[in-house]
Amino acid sequence: AAAPDFQQRYLAGKVVMMGCPKFDDAQAYIDRFAEIIDTCNLRSITILIMEVPCCSAMNVILKRALDKAKTSVDVEQVTISTRGQEIERISW
Repeated sequence: AAAPDFQQRYLAGKVVMMGCPKFDDAQAYIDRFAEIIDTCNLRSITILIMEVPCCSAMNVILKRALDKAKTSVDVEQVTISTRGQEIERISW
């Protein structure tokens, strides 16, 4: 396994929303994420992306959803290499 501790390290105790910006409708994600941000009283969002170009589009989707939402929430972005190693962690 490329990241054998993936579930314990990144998913434990969190609600997971998954998506692929390459194959799915970006506007549908923006609308749905904005609705979730506005209605679910989130403490924070962690966006976990792989270092491939198509995954970086999820950052844009989330930023647009945050712009559309009436509520603000802290975001932590974690980037994982194609070998399963964490290569970047930033807050925005």
